[in-house]
Amino acid sequence: MANRQSASDGDHHQPVDGRGRQVTLPWLPGARELLIELHAKGVPMALVSASPRDMIDAALAKVPDGIFDVVIAGDEMPRSKPAPDSYLLAAERLGAAADDCIVVEDSIYGTAAGRAAGAAVIAVPCMQDLDEHPGQLLIPTLAGLTVNDLARIWHELKEVADE
Repeated sequence: MANRQSASDGDHHQPVDGRGRQVTLPWLPGARELLIELHAKGVPMALVSASPRDMIDAALAKVPDGIFDVVIAGDEMPRSKPAPDSYLLAAERLGAAADDCIVVEDSIYGTAAGRAAGAAVIAVPCMQDLDEHPGQLLIPTLAGLTVNDLARIWHELKEVADE
C-alpha cells in the first residue's frame, strides 16, 4: 500500500508514492471545485490513469474520501492508453455505457482513449498541447465549469457525433 503522506503547494500537490518518491501532480484549475459539485449531486465518477497504483493512491490523499466510485490504474490494465480498455472498464464498473460518459483528459493518449471508448471528451491542456478532434471539446480550463455545463457539452458533442 502506498504511503499517503503529502505536502500541499498552492495549486500543486506533492504526494509521496509507495517508494518514497515525491510526485508533483498539478491540479487543473477548477478541477477540485467541479469534482466536489459532481459528488454533491451524486454523479458517479471514475479516476482513470495510466499512472501506477502507488502514484494514484498518493494523489488520492488530496481529494475527499469516496469522491471516486471507481479507480483504474495503468498497471492494472493489459493495455494502456491510447487503448480504450481502461475507460470501457471504468464505465462498466460504474454501470454505464461508455457513450453515456464524459471523459475529462489532459493528455494526447488519454483523449484518444476516451474517444476510442465512445465517450464525449473534454480536453484540457496541462503539460502538453492538445488538438481538436470530432467528439472532443478543447477548453483552456475547468475553472467555472459546472455540472450543467457538462450536461450541455455532452449533448452538443453527441449531437455532432450523430450527424
